[in-house]
Amino acid sequence: MSYPYEFKHRTEIDALTGIKSSLSKIRQVIALTYILFVTNNRQGFVEYCYSVNPTTLEIKPELLEKIKTFLKQKDIDDVINDNPLLKGQYESLYVGMTLLFRIANLKMNGKQNTAERTGGLRFPKQIYFASNIVMLDLILKGISDDVLKQSLFEWLKNEKSSNQDFENRVCSFLSVSTLFTQFKIRDNNLKEIFFQTEGIYKALIEGHKDITIDDSKESVGPTRIYKNLIKENLEPWITQTNGRLVFTNQGAIKSEDFLQIISTTLDINRVKDDAIAADNEQSILTQEDKKNEALTSFPLQQIYYGAPGTGKSHEIKEQTAEAEEQGRVFRTTFHPDSDYSTFVGCYKPTISQKAVRNVAGDVVKKDGKEVFEDYISYQFVPQAFTNAYVKAWQTNEPVFLIIEEINRGNCAQIFGDLFQLLDRGDDGVSDYPIKADTDLCQYLKNELGEGHDGIKDDKIRLPRNLHIWATMNTSDQSLFPIDSAFKRRWDWHYTPICNAKKGWKVEANGNQYDWWDFLQKINERIERATSSEDKQLGYFFCKPDGNGVISAEKFVSKVIFYLWNDVFKDFADSSDDPFKVADGNRMTFRTFYTADDNGKTIVNEDNVEALLGSIGVVSTFIDVNDSNELENSNGAKGFLINGEVEKVMMHVPSKVVSLYVEKNPDLSAAEIVSIWNTLETKGQYVFTSEEIQQKKTASIDEKLLGRYDPLSLKNGETIYVWNQMIQERIDDFSKKVNAQSWGIHIEPIA
Repeated sequence: MSYPYEFKHRTEIDALTGIKSSLSKIRQVIALTYILFVTNNRQGFVEYCYSVNPTTLEIKPELLEKIKTFLKQKDIDDVINDNPLLKGQYESLYVGMTLLFRIANLKMNGKQNTAERTGGLRFPKQIYFASNIVMLDLILKGISDDVLKQSLFEWLKNEKSSNQDFENRVCSFLSVSTLFTQFKIRDNNLKEIFFQTEGIYKALIEGHKDITIDDSKESVGPTRIYKNLIKENLEPWITQTNGRLVFTNQGAIKSEDFLQIISTTLDINRVKDDAIAADNEQSILTQEDKKNEALTSFPLQQIYYGAPGTGKSHEIKEQTAEAEEQGRVFRTTFHPDSDYSTFVGCYKPTISQKAVRNVAGDVVKKDGKEVFEDYISYQFVPQAFTNAYVKAWQTNEPVFLIIEEINRGNCAQIFGDLFQLLDRGDDGVSDYPIKADTDLCQYLKNELGEGHDGIKDDKIRLPRNLHIWATMNTSDQSLFPIDSAFKRRWDWHYTPICNAKKGWKVEANGNQYDWWDFLQKINERIERATSSEDKQLGYFFCKPDGNGVISAEKFVSKVIFYLWNDVFKDFADSSDDPFKVADGNRMTFRTFYTADDNGKTIVNEDNVEALLGSIGVVSTFIDVNDSNELENSNGAKGFLINGEVEKVMMHVPSKVVSLYVEKNPDLSAAEIVSIWNTLETKGQYVFTSEEIQQKKTASIDEKLLGRYDPLSLKNGETIYVWNQMIQERIDDFSKKVNAQSWGIHIEPIA
């Protein structure tokens, strides 16, 4: 005779009431989840997407075709691939789909739940459907096939359904689905308030007029998504007015009756679990177990590695932000001179104060107050490791010791016998405690107390809540190679190069070049020349000054210097050397600098453009034909040039130069260019025909001539006026022209 399998004891899942998750466009998420369930033959799970690149997911082609057939829609590729199920971050989707609506569980095979927090990374996911999706399927029975598909299509576009019956059914389903969810807010005194939707209904029914679920600091966890549910008019019983919750009276059931139904549902779901009670010691997670589980959700020892500028430190900063606010993060940076004393601590002379005494030994006072004097004493001064170690033993919360540039220091010298502590047991505590030296031992006894576990028997051991994370630039791995014994005690997290989509530009001679385009092209050359990815540049290798523009000076001093000194100095014969320009010559680093008339060193921006052009990076092109009337940040529209209106910003330079030529008809092209160059504008505006021809010969830019307006002179020569204008440049141009005694004045139209 056979019997059912025994009761399965399941691990409780975290309510994640404090996670910073945000999920909007809920209609889109629900619609696509349901469609995937139906079109996949209502199977238990579906792997629905694949990676196009590290930051982009798309629906699997075979599933897309099924969806098109089901909805009877052809051109919906963009609608589907723009869905939060493809664009959204894992944690936000998990909180919404699993903790709030309970329609499915989302999984990323082999990835940590936090893997998508930074860098815009997205990884393929699987949806494991829950019973609530079956309930939704049953709820939608009875709606005609055409109405159902049209309504789902409208929801996919984040539009309200044109069929009110569909809208009412699904909105009521979503509201009921949230009744088990645990929410959290903080009041004005930062007191945490935990509640369920039952608490909202009860407070409203009892007549409270000022009910809010706004957090005094920032809405987090399921609360944040539930607020979006209300904001998107998906909660049939509740709405929000002026930050206060009120009943809508739109639900099919009276709010009082709905509260009773919620309360009854919560009551009958508190069934005593006889199976667990019978096997309590083996089956229930104790509070200590739960604490261990929470602590081990963070890797104990982890090294973030990758090319310089990929955002390794930023990723760590985001993951440890809460701990940082609470003083549980300790940082240090390794370098060639780092040693055990700079990592752990040592005795150092310190300045202290003591009361001044006279020859009789009495304390000296002045104006009734004791007089103090400085004196030098020797004390143990703890460093990053010891500070983190003490803090970890004084709290149950995770503590982080962050080591920047770990391979720039001699790890064997720095860690010394602490190396042995890195072997951790299943409980996260060091398997092999080590005896503390006399100085460290005494300091720890003073801080933790005699006999404390952190210095018991004069030995130290890493507690389970002390996490040691480090960063490593692969381009620096030759400084101090890390041996295999050290490596195997760490988890390794690769941070890839990807487009952070900040829209940063490199500016030279007033022209702007896309930073990501440059990175892609130079990294291809680096990989081919060096047969390695180690020397490639990450997106954050060089940062703009605040306006999204990397100046030529910063680009040369940081990027070109790195390429010349650390990458291509040994690859001068390579065809991928970016310092070889169109004429076959090789620029040296010193050619990127020149001197002005006063002997001041300035960047040779022509050579910056030559290098960018040599690797195929073309400056951003502003098309005159695409320009709308200028809308200034101050509300002005267009410009007055000596009282004459010019509405298109790109036409302003040529109009102004033309006016100058009319006033100076006998000047040659070379003379005009020379005079205009004295203005020291942000980029050269006027060029001779010869200069333009040189640019055309050296450039691969097919739109080069479109960047200049030709202007004929009386003597038959032609000059060319640069027209690539943005607000910052036109402001500078106007200021410099207005400062001259040319009788030309430019002002924005108010």
